[in-house]
Amino acid sequence: VATTIPFSMRVAVLVMESLGLSGNLMSLGAIDFGLIVDGAVIVVENAFRRLSEEQHALGRPLSARQRLAIVETATVQVRRATVFGDIIIAVVYLPIVSLVGVEGKLFRPMALTVLFALGGAFIASLTLIPVLASYFVKPGEHRDTWALRIAHRAYSAILPRALRRPGIVVGIAALCLVGTGALATRIGAEFVPQLDEGDLAIEARRLPGISLTESVNTALRLEREVLEIPEVLQVASRTGAPAVANDPMGLEASDVLVTLKPHEQWRKGLTKDDLAREISEKLEASVPEINVGISQPIQMRTNELVAGVRSDLAAIVYGHDLDQMRAIADQIADALRKVPGAADVRVEQVAGLRYLNIIPDRQKLARHGLTIEDVNVVTETLAVGHKAGVVYEGERQFDLVVKSGHDFDGDIEALSRLPLRSMTGKLVPLGEVAKLEFVQGPAQVQREGQSRRLMVELNVRDRDLMSVVEDAQAAVAKLSIPPGFRIEWGGNFKHYDEAKGRLAVVIPIALA
Repeated sequence: VATTIPFSMRVAVLVMESLGLSGNLMSLGAIDFGLIVDGAVIVVENAFRRLSEEQHALGRPLSARQRLAIVETATVQVRRATVFGDIIIAVVYLPIVSLVGVEGKLFRPMALTVLFALGGAFIASLTLIPVLASYFVKPGEHRDTWALRIAHRAYSAILPRALRRPGIVVGIAALCLVGTGALATRIGAEFVPQLDEGDLAIEARRLPGISLTESVNTALRLEREVLEIPEVLQVASRTGAPAVANDPMGLEASDVLVTLKPHEQWRKGLTKDDLAREISEKLEASVPEINVGISQPIQMRTNELVAGVRSDLAAIVYGHDLDQMRAIADQIADALRKVPGAADVRVEQVAGLRYLNIIPDRQKLARHGLTIEDVNVVTETLAVGHKAGVVYEGERQFDLVVKSGHDFDGDIEALSRLPLRSMTGKLVPLGEVAKLEFVQGPAQVQREGQSRRLMVELNVRDRDLMSVVEDAQAAVAKLSIPPGFRIEWGGNFKHYDEAKGRLAVVIPIALA
């Protein structure tokens, strides 16, 4: 029976190699050897029973020719049962094979590998296993263990009573079926089951435009606060993008990996959700300038790859006016915080930078013989520097750039005195022909589908994802959204909806 495992795995690997499938955790991790050896167990048990009965009837050892004939008969006798059993197991995996898109890429390798291994096990149960049984199975008297003897006595007592009252038995079974069907309508749903990865990941977001030094300092403060929790072993953070920008992030974003101690060393009764909630509350009180979301390393990365957002769920606001979008996003966040199971609700940071507005007065410019281009030279000098000439060093040349030393510290008077040279050669202060003011504006503007975009993200704790999605959508639907703005939902639950539509067709076919 045990030889079925390497034989079926060899068949599976050969087929995977021919189809270009890789061996990984998803494709190989779900193989159940109990399913694979099922057919071989039936063949060997029947061969043992038939050999023992025949030897007992003859009263002497069997010859090699007799053993071959008996094993062949025993195998053919149970062939229908083995085929039927393997088909039932294979049909169970057909709905998974029907998946396409992201969910297909995630789960189809597992189902295909199991089917390949089952095919190898089926071939082995009708070829290799009977041959090995004819050589190595020794006939003998069958003896049940004490556990089986107790089970047989109980079964022998219950079976006649059940057969005498078929209506009661069928009625109880029907009630159980109806009851479980009713319960099935109340259970939640997930696209990918939440697995305990052993560690936590914190997504830390600050105001855009923050300096690298300040970003590192706030990350250090965050790490020290998290390290004060007894269950935390160590904390490491990564700020910004690496040299190879496979994960582009600004200096305002950090990924913080929290390595936890073994669960035996935790406080009694503390769960991982409780720990995440405690970290979130602690950081909100001690490092309020950082917006945090707590997840798990692989889960956060999977959410980002599958759904485009790092959190479990996101409400995405589309529109044209950032101020109104921010107001709508704040309303959505307030509504989502009241949804049971919603955690780490946060609005994407877009504001926070100070801008210098220079508004030219065209009439005054014309009066002094100046143009908009003259004002642009000054603004270019303030912002990035104005090219004033070229410096040559041998065969190399460099632009000579004039830059302003002003650091935008709020001194409007100094900026107003910047000189503009008119056509007559007269120097005119910038403040004479333009209005200067400092204003607060967006640090970044995200766009998608030809519209500005603002995201409200949240994670799910203590509930299933789909229940939170339904409650969140119902809560947001009650809000009054101005014309010209719309709300869409992002997250891996969208793939669940797509898969559910296909499975609603495939599963009844498989059951039939």
